[in-house]
Amino acid sequence: MKKASPYRRENKKNDKLNLLLFYILPFIVFNGILFFLVTSRPRFDIEVGETSDYQTTVVTISQKSLLPVTEMSTSMDGEVLELQKVGSRQYAVSIHKNGALEVTMKNFNGMQRTVYEHINILDDAPPTVNESSIDEGILTIVFEDSQSGLDYDSIYAINSMNEELYPIAVDKVTNSATFAMDPDGLVVHASDLSGNEMQATFKSHKEGDLEVLTEDTVDGGEEVVEENEVEQ
Repeated sequence: MKKASPYRRENKKNDKLNLLLFYILPFIVFNGILFFLVTSRPRFDIEVGETSDYQTTVVTISQKSLLPVTEMSTSMDGEVLELQKVGSRQYAVSIHKNGALEVTMKNFNGMQRTVYEHINILDDAPPTVNESSIDEGILTIVFEDSQSGLDYDSIYAINSMNEELYPIAVDKVTNSATFAMDPDGLVVHASDLSGNEMQATFKSHKEGDLEVLTEDTVDGGEEVVEENEVEQ
């Protein structure tokens, strides 16, 4: 039997090695890169900044993917927001209200990604009446505002004669104010430090020995009616 020469065996090994190095591996690498380029979606981070006035904040969007971006947009509740470029891969947008921020980024390959970020650090809600009571014709109101805080200088009332009245006393520790009650109606106004205003109408009447206080609050478009009784 004729034996294969070492030279032929060496040639076969070289052929297999050449096939692997110059055909199979380049094919795998090329298709891997092509698959990445075709299917890669944008990656980005969204950072919501702090607020000093509870009325505005700045959101920073940082691109993390390597592929070029051809389109980028931001909107909130259907309103398109203007982006400003603040770095080579960073953009900023000013926010003036709470809501769902929608950020969309599109790569040159047509793949896109949309991310929603909920903004809730701004103060767009007016103060509320946490508690109210009447005692011997003196109305006491306890306000509540969980974000920017109550503007104590904004508290006043309008009586049934359409006269403007200021509180007898304001307690900044308990967020309360007291007024001399007008049984025919007292409309109390108060704002927070962001300028959101509320108003509440108070009336009182006697039912036997009971002094009854009714409250009609207008708060963000919603009306709340409460009734309190005080025994004399």
